[in-house]
Amino acid sequence: MDIDKASDNALEKAVKAAELDGAARMLEEMKKILLSELANQSGESSVAAAVHWAQKHEKFKTHITEMVTARTAANIAKAEWEATQMRFEAWRTKQATHRAEINLR
Repeated sequence: MDIDKASDNALEKAVKAAELDGAARMLEEMKKILLSELANQSGESSVAAAVHWAQKHEKFKTHITEMVTARTAANIAKAEWEATQMRFEAWRTKQATHRAEINLR
């Protein structure tokens, strides 16, 4: 294992995971704002009816789909980052075991 390449790869995966998580969190935060804006546009007399109208709106449905897609991408990137960390820890353990075996001889 080339430690420099592995380190660069880990950094790229960590940055990607952070960026995708940020994008997903942004969409999640915007959900309430969008729902409120659409409910205000509904013209319904009760809050419940306005919220129901907003949740059925195509714009809201599209936002939910984008939000779920973004969270899924962020979760996949996080899993890739965690797998990279596990591979690095396994490599470190193997190296430590190898050094210990050399010292036992």
